[in-house]
Amino acid sequence: MWSEGDRCGLIVSPDESEQFLTVMYEAYTWLTECLQDHGVAAPDPPSLESFLEGGLDSWDPCDAIGGELSVSEGVPLSPAIAQRLAPQADCPLQPSLLLPKIGITPSDLAELSK
Repeated sequence: MWSEGDRCGLIVSPDESEQFLTVMYEAYTWLTECLQDHGVAAPDPPSLESFLEGGLDSWDPCDAIGGELSVSEGVPLSPAIAQRLAPQADCPLQPSLLLPKIGITPSDLAELSK
């Protein structure tokens, strides 16, 4: 149902269930709070109802840091890039690292699609 890719590393099938969106809302809310705790100017989450109506395209906390960044080991970083990468250590953007923070595993997500 999900794999690494765009939007915080998430690609989903077009049939986003309410259960799936609720899980992602919880994950995105956790991520937003984590980013804010690290000084990133992430906007507050929308209401759950608004997110369910708009789907994944309606809100992405990764927009607050300009999407996902990654660099190769040994590549020198500018201070601006280093500052954007710093929160990712505690606030993972990839679903495989983010979802376990709220107690969700890939197999849990697979169950939501049944």
